[in-house]
Amino acid sequence: MKRINISITLILTAACLALSACDIAQPKPQPPAQTERPTQTIRQPIDANRFQSTPDTPTAVETSIKLSQEKADLADKLLQQKDINKGLSNDNVLLKQKNRQLTTELEQANTELNQTNRLLMDTRTELDDWKAKILEFQKESRDTDKAQLEALYKMLQILGGQNEN
Repeated sequence: MKRINISITLILTAACLALSACDIAQPKPQPPAQTERPTQTIRQPIDANRFQSTPDTPTAVETSIKLSQEKADLADKLLQQKDINKGLSNDNVLLKQKNRQLTTELEQANTELNQTNRLLMDTRTELDDWKAKILEFQKESRDTDKAQLEALYKMLQILGGQNEN
């Protein structure tokens, strides 16, 4: 409870100092004691420029106008970005549809390619078999021709043919 009272006291003191614009860090210098009184006292306000606005600091109206213009600009940019985002979303949907279509076509092409590959392998196997059979037939043909020639040669020798080697 004591802490709360101290905290509240400090907060109120700080608020009072802030509102009264007191500066407790630097005490105000005491005017030098004057032994002589001036004959004429000139009264000047403490801050002569306090009623004049400085050109460096914008007024609340100017700040408000500037902030409202920035808000309008940002709102326009937001709308532009939303339009861009909507366009990109539409493009994304179209690309997804095209992707599905192309994936289906690719799967079909892969299936056809695999079937064609199997067909080509079967055809090659058949061609290799035909090639082997043809080569075997040619060898048998040569062997048969050779056997016939040898038989004819022996017949010629038996019949009295002459050997001209």
